[in-house]
Amino acid sequence: MATELSVLTFNIWALPGNFSSDKRKRIEAIGQAVCDLKYDVVCLQEVWTKSDYKEIKKYVSKTYPYHHYFYSGLLGSGLCTFSKWPIEECFYYRFPLNGYFHMIHHGDWCGGKGVGIVQLNVQGLIVNVFNTHLHAQYSLLDSGDNYLAHRVVQAFDTALFIKLSAESADVNILAGDLNAEPTSLCMKIISCVAGLDDVYDLAVVKELKPETNDCFRNTYRDKTLETSFPGRRIDYVLMKSKPNIKVSVLNHSFPLEPIIPNKNFSYSDHEAVGVYLNIQNMPAGQTSQLNDRETCQKQCLESALQVCDKEVQSINRNIKKHLCIIGAILVCFPFIFLSFDCKGLTCTVTTLSLCFGLLMISAEYQNYSWLKNAKKRIKLLGNQLKKQY
Repeated sequence: MATELSVLTFNIWALPGNFSSDKRKRIEAIGQAVCDLKYDVVCLQEVWTKSDYKEIKKYVSKTYPYHHYFYSGLLGSGLCTFSKWPIEECFYYRFPLNGYFHMIHHGDWCGGKGVGIVQLNVQGLIVNVFNTHLHAQYSLLDSGDNYLAHRVVQAFDTALFIKLSAESADVNILAGDLNAEPTSLCMKIISCVAGLDDVYDLAVVKELKPETNDCFRNTYRDKTLETSFPGRRIDYVLMKSKPNIKVSVLNHSFPLEPIIPNKNFSYSDHEAVGVYLNIQNMPAGQTSQLNDRETCQKQCLESALQVCDKEVQSINRNIKKHLCIIGAILVCFPFIFLSFDCKGLTCTVTTLSLCFGLLMISAEYQNYSWLKNAKKRIKLLGNQLKKQY
């Protein structure tokens, strides 16, 4: 007997406060649209505040009685999953390496990103649905991407988490904003280590222009981009199944209109991605060949190790720089104390200098600590990859 399962993934761009345009109107429209589309499972990203989660839940709770928000970090993980089918188990894994706190204007570190899993019972089939959002790129050029190593680590952690959890389910689905294009190293790691297939590649019916971010149909496309740049495909649904389970991908689409009805703007700066799956038990003696592959390819592993090594060298240089700054401040402290005069402008300037020096020491020590932690994590990834290789 065949079972049909539909999944929607959508980065809704709901930053805290007023940092994302038209948020209140868009959230209302998204809530209504999600109900109208009637997918079985909905995975949302960038739902950064509890109030926004409650607002969406208000619109969809009748259609999706089962839901879970993954709390993490200062702002939350931004991840929530809604389901028509009962959620039997849920768990969240927070990425240990997720940006730098001193790059606060990028915001990823505050978010506590990771990967959340809900286990569903779909007419007797056990389905693991993973929802994630990897670190943003912030630069379309690889040379200006300061967070490539972070995403490589996150991709590996996600893939390993799925690989170790996969045996508990008949079908495993990963949905989310991976901030990586199909041919990127991060996608190769996820595919090789976890054994996941890109649903887009398997779909019978699909879009000819699959870009999900900065595409021409979206009103929030970056206006500084050249007209020759079509956008990026960075939002995915990927899946794998047990050998005795056959999954056919009937459809891969952008189910939402480019513009919200009666408005002049899009639902988000990303496109929602919807897929329809047909799941069948194979007859005795037959197995699906969908996941036959090398779990780790030589080129993928070598590239990942090169990225790790490059980042470790960069971290070592930064640590030395921070230690030199701290040392210089400490050397200057005695001279500041000797020249301390509690009269007028001299007192004010000296006090401000002391406060600034203490603040710098504190900030640089935090930088040092986080860089040391990042170095350990990247080295651990390198050792894990070497063992698999």
